[in-house]
Amino acid sequence: MSMHKCPRCLKYFVVGFGVTNVEHDCSVSSNTTLSQEDIPLLGSWVDYTGSGTNSSTISATGIDNKSQFSDSWIVDKEKMPIVTDRGANAMTHRQRAHCEFIELSD
Repeated sequence: MSMHKCPRCLKYFVVGFGVTNVEHDCSVSSNTTLSQEDIPLLGSWVDYTGSGTNSSTISATGIDNKSQFSDSWIVDKEKMPIVTDRGANAMTHRQRAHCEFIELSD
């Protein structure tokens, strides 16, 4: 057995000898910024976290009111979009647990 460290979440993990690559689940980290990732909403999705659909149309995703991108929207600081821990617009991105693929060297 050999011990390695994930370059993203800095958690240690143990693998058997002869293993050349591993997929580490970073969601065990207590830091939500590193344990999750932002994925753009482009419609329906199916992945390892489950499946879902985007309820709004693709072209209007993230537009929350009629004054979006007008002068009154730009001046009004309270209309700024809600962002995730990583800085992506929460209305146009979904969050999922991050798995880091790691190539192990000899």
